[in-house]
Amino acid sequence: MVAAILANAGEEDREKLQAAHTPSEPPTSTFDDLSVAAEPAPRHRTISDLPNELLSAILAYLNTTPPSTSELYEEPNINLTYAETTNLKSCSFVSRRWRQAIIPSLYKHLRFMFKNPDRVFQNFDLAEEVVPLLEFVKRNELHRIITSLTILLADDPFQLHIHYLIRRTGVVKFWQSVFGAMYPLELIIVAPPLILGDLASCRVALQDATDFESPYHYLRLQRDYLAITNSHGASSSKGSEDGVKTELAAEVASDAKGDEAIQALLPTTPVLNKYAMAARPGDPEEEGFEEPRAEASILFEIGEWTTILLNEGSFVKAYSATEFWLKNSPSILPDLLSGPGTPQPPLITSTIREMSYIGIFPMHTHFEYITANFPRLDRIYVQIVPRNLILDDEARVAGVDIEDLWMERNGCYALLMRELFNAPPMGNYQYITNFESGDAADKDGWEMAKEYVKRAGNGWKISRDGLFVREITDPR
Repeated sequence: MVAAILANAGEEDREKLQAAHTPSEPPTSTFDDLSVAAEPAPRHRTISDLPNELLSAILAYLNTTPPSTSELYEEPNINLTYAETTNLKSCSFVSRRWRQAIIPSLYKHLRFMFKNPDRVFQNFDLAEEVVPLLEFVKRNELHRIITSLTILLADDPFQLHIHYLIRRTGVVKFWQSVFGAMYPLELIIVAPPLILGDLASCRVALQDATDFESPYHYLRLQRDYLAITNSHGASSSKGSEDGVKTELAAEVASDAKGDEAIQALLPTTPVLNKYAMAARPGDPEEEGFEEPRAEASILFEIGEWTTILLNEGSFVKAYSATEFWLKNSPSILPDLLSGPGTPQPPLITSTIREMSYIGIFPMHTHFEYITANFPRLDRIYVQIVPRNLILDDEARVAGVDIEDLWMERNGCYALLMRELFNAPPMGNYQYITNFESGDAADKDGWEMAKEYVKRAGNGWKISRDGLFVREITDPR
């Protein structure tokens, strides 16, 4: 190329070009030469060049709704928290800087699963089992990040023995430890009915347990973050609703962290005896066996909860038994909503204003625990028709008259709607402003409900499919 240029250049230009391409000694650098040296070519920017704030904002888009949000309304199983994608966890493995950036999303919804104890016939202490998790939370100050905690206890062949061990060691220390390290806005428990009862200080009848097929129940407790705003003085005008919840969780958690704060939340030792549930000798599966009940539930009293959800799974198997309507489902409902005629008050606390009940075709005799002992609520949600294909499973409906299922469904709704739409409503029913059915997909049933409400009147209006609302002048 240089030769071609020389052939077409003039004499003077040819001499300059030849001089420029003639090898010579490298010039000696001087200060003046350095002052006019060409700048290096700019390098391409990467995500590593972003400031921490922008990196965190980008990674936050990977933060999706936890699977438990929707799965809570399905038939309970131990895989409630299972997610097909693990983008947050994968990003945390990229580098230390990425892990720091992803932590607010990674530990926002915390899960703890009790492993099946290999030493089941030795000491099994709930409080000791959770120590490693709580130490990790405290060491990394995750109490400012955690907004929800899910506790899972797998079904175990030694469940009855675990039940006795829990009763012996108690749950007071366990819940003290958990809420001393964090103060989540939401708590979800996935456990067999008997163990769920232990954690909630509720007795669970097991006499007819083998007639039912519901190895797990769900219990979700939530606190209203707006109510926390009022009680803790935080502002709800910052950022999105989700961001506000995180801020409030951090503020409340910081208030509740440490031994001094937890002592402020709980009564002193003499009063703690009311939470005790002694392990009484005998077999809870024997007919007529009755164990003592705690005076109060530390789980409900420690949290300032405002919302409760209970999913008791399927009752379908019991319909194959003779006189199925007399069967007692293993459930925390009897102690949770003890009626005025019982020796002890209900364990559900007065702070709870919203309740959701899910069960697959519960008997009306069981559902009556709710309607006959209705707590002081503003909102009630009921779902008793399955969303899955359980009725198409021949093995699960063997020996069951399908008509019985629908008759009991009608019986449950009749008990509730008669009280809700009574003119005037009596007792705690007078405070309900929002009644939602999760079974509006059953068009025939929904049309019947609409006609019933229209005839009853009493201020109720149809807001949308499945939702009835009304205004009351004095909610108290």
